Amino acid sequence: MRASGTLRRYSKANLLRFLWTPTYAVEPPDRTTVTGHWRLFFRRLQRRFGRQPLAAVTETGSARGRLHGHFGASRFLSIEVVQSCWPWGRVHVGDPWRMPGKLESGELAAYLAKYVKKGFAGLPDDSPKHRAAGEHRYLVAQGFQPERVSGRAPSARRVLAGVMDVMGVPERVFAYGERGADPFYGYWASWPERAWLRRPR
Repeated sequence: MRASGTLRRYSKANLLRFLWTPTYAVEPPDRTTVTGHWRLFFRRLQRRFGRQPLAAVTETGSARGRLHGHFGASRFLSIEVVQSCWPWGRVHVGDPWRMPGKLESGELAAYLAKYVKKGFAGLPDDSPKHRAAGEHRYLVAQGFQPERVSGRAPSARRVLAGVMDVMGVPERVFAYGERGADPFYGYWASWPERAWLRRPR
């Protein structure tokens, strides 16, 4: 799913590692209302803490089907201030009984992306035709999107070399699929967190 991949890349590129779970005292009527709350919440956080990357997803709880959300940030935020920016209910550090408040960025990226794939448990407004133009299953603070770098090369080995020019040396590389003159058809590679940092402009 393209949305989950985009969210994962945003989270890793901005080293989001702090997780919170805002909940509702009174359940909102629909997902569109929740999206509006996220936007207002993000603006309040930016005013209180300064501009920073943030990513949020909305989900329906597995037990009672209630709408709530999760969001990630790149640095520690005071829970008292975060709570003051979310007047619709309580904010929990981490995801209670599931995930702690501080994670590796790859772990948090995967956790948020999981809820994008999960969708909204069949709610009628979850299908693309019921979403407004440009509306996604997630919300991110603008101005922090990772830069897309693309290129072509005559072989998988050259592709890997080109990626290493941008990302540096990977932690792990696995080759697969011997094919023709090129010893391998493809490579799977993993880079350390510092390689995903957005480069200063």
